[in-house]
Amino acid sequence: MTLVEVVLAVGIFGLVFGTVLKGLVQANLRASWISFDTAASRIAEQRIEQAQNARWEPDTPIDEVIPSNFPTNTYVLDTNPGGSTTVLATSTIQIASVTNGTIVYKVLTSEVKWMFLNRGPFTNSVVTVRSPDQ
Repeated sequence: MTLVEVVLAVGIFGLVFGTVLKGLVQANLRASWISFDTAASRIAEQRIEQAQNARWEPDTPIDEVIPSNFPTNTYVLDTNPGGSTTVLATSTIQIASVTNGTIVYKVLTSEVKWMFLNRGPFTNSVVTVRSPDQ
């Protein structure tokens, strides 16, 4: 083998190795993003369940489905084992009343906003309509 062949072979090996390494890093980042996205979705679902389970009885003036009962919270999303990345998420609940004739419904919106590696903000939302307790 000549020196030119060896240098060319080392260059091709370096290019292939670098491409494989970059692919592994990108796959790891994508897996981390999916993990954080799933955690944010679960938080949004938990918060909407809290609002759905609050008492709301129009016959007796009990209405616990009001914004002051669901303050804005900050959570730390699940981190990968051994990882040093801490991702904070802000969870909000919005409540809007909708009237259909004599029946009043409440539209509950749960949003979780978060950022990952200076990207985003990303928002995970859950929306549902709630009727009063009977």
